[in-house]
This record gives sequence, C-alpha cells and structure tokens, in this order.
Amino acid sequence: MSTSRSSLWLAVAVLAAGFLAPGLAAAPREGLRFDSPGVLNWSERTIPSGGKPAIAVVPLAAGEGERILAMPTLAEEHGSLPVAEVLFGCAPPSETCERAGERKRIAAAGDSVRRAGQRLSVNPASGAVAVFVDWNQPVTRTAEGDSESHRYLGRLDGSGYHRVDVRFGHDAPGSFLVNPANGGTIFVHDGGDVVALAPDGLRLVTFNALNPPLSLRLGVLDAAGPRLELHCLATGDRPSLQFKGWHDPQTFDLVVKPNGAQDAEAIPVRIERSAGAWRLATPAPARLVEVAGFGCRP
Repeated sequence: MSTSRSSLWLAVAVLAAGFLAPGLAAAPREGLRFDSPGVLNWSERTIPSGGKPAIAVVPLAAGEGERILAMPTLAEEHGSLPVAEVLFGCAPPSETCERAGERKRIAAAGDSVRRAGQRLSVNPASGAVAVFVDWNQPVTRTAEGDSESHRYLGRLDGSGYHRVDVRFGHDAPGSFLVNPANGGTIFVHDGGDVVALAPDGLRLVTFNALNPPLSLRLGVLDAAGPRLELHCLATGDRPSLQFKGWHDPQTFDLVVKPNGAQDAEAIPVRIERSAGAWRLATPAPARLVEVAGFGCRP
C-alpha cells in the first residue's frame, strides 16, 4: 500500500473516532450495552489502529468475476440472525408469543441462562456473568423517552455462542453474542447492518451498506474468541458495497461500487483464506485499490 493510501486510512480513522451508529446513544443503564467496557462493538465504523500491512490483492480466476456479479445480494433484512418474532414464528408479532419462545430457549440452556423480571443473565463457564436489563424511560416535558428490552434466543449453530436480542426504543434491533466458555461478548446491529455467518458458524461478516465510512469487519466466534480477524475499508468517493455470500467457511464474495458506479462498472471481489493468510482476489486489482480505495488489514 502506498504512503498516500496509508495516510488516507489514518485520516478516515481520525474523522470516524467516537462515531456511534445512529440511534444507539441512549443514556447508560445497569447491565451490558453496546458501549459497555469489554463489549466488542462491531457496529461502529471507527478504524482499528495498528501498523499491520494490507493483505495481498491478486487477480481473480477468469469467469469468476461474472459469476460474483450475477449472484443475488444479501440485504440486511435477510441476514443470518433473524429477529425474535421470526425465529419464534410469532405472526402476527406478539410479546406473549416472544416471551413464550424465550422461556423455551432459557429452559433448554439449563443453568447457564436465567431471567428474573427485567434482568436476563448469561453465565459462562469462566469470566463475568453477562447481565442485560430491560428499561423504559418515559417521555417528559424536557426529555425524549427511550427504552431497551432483551430476548434470549438460544445458542448459535457451530460456535454455540449465546444470542441475546436487544430492542431499542429509537433504532433497529441488534444482538449480543456471548461466548459460553469465557464470557467474551460482541454487539452487532443486525437490524440495520448486513450480518452474515459463515457456513460453519465460526466467522461473521458485518458492515453497514449506507453510512460512511464504508467499513467491513470479519470476526471469529471460536472457543477462544470473539476477536476481530480482518477489517476492510473503502476510501474512494461515495463507494457502496454488496455482500454476495459465503462459498465455504473461509471464502466470501463482495461487489464494490466506486464513485456511485453503475452495475457495469462494479468491481467483484473474493476474500479468501489460503495457507493461513487472507487475500483479496479481483479481476481489477489496480482499480480496486486506486479508484475504490478498498483494502483489508488483519
């Protein structure tokens, strides 16, 4: 990566520092929240610091670019983490139905999950108990009302991570994913971001398709996790990003559209892990880096 490109990464990092997703800024309450110390917030679009070099960009095999472009795009409403009403089959939406579904999932979790009124607790094998508290702040003459409520949705296939759905009074829902072994916790804004689990459930891609800076995160949900494994950024003028799906647990496809490009000018990208290292493959390596400003770092 050139010096000018590295400088651009740094400039975006400075501009984005302290940024929170719209609507996720209610007053702190008792219990874990997306901005609590120790929670990895993978919905924020600040740029992780560190001097690791960008991963390699290589040519994509002939014909694969056309296949990527032709694949359907995964929108945020069709991600890997359905909301409680969908997961529990609550149609029409019903709090009674959701609470019944939650009770079944808590019972299946044994002693590791408890609900006592407004408090939902997830107890890992080691580490601190993750406590989530429902709250409601009524509207007053001087303050806008707000609220947060939680549902326990069970454990994810593959990783076994506990999933807790959170509903915000003024924003789309999100999820906390809690490692049952060590209590490590991440937050993803699955109601407003694209969130896609790998086929084996051990990796997760998340990004916001609309709000700058255009920032994608790839995280690991294994027994020692969670941890951020790869961070990708597009620094070109008005770039957009489409997720085209996972091929296997270590390969997924994207389409990058630089400068408000039309479909014919979109750049197909495959991000794959080979011999223990990640790399980008595209039919247009120079255009991806120089025009779209797209690159990834460990």
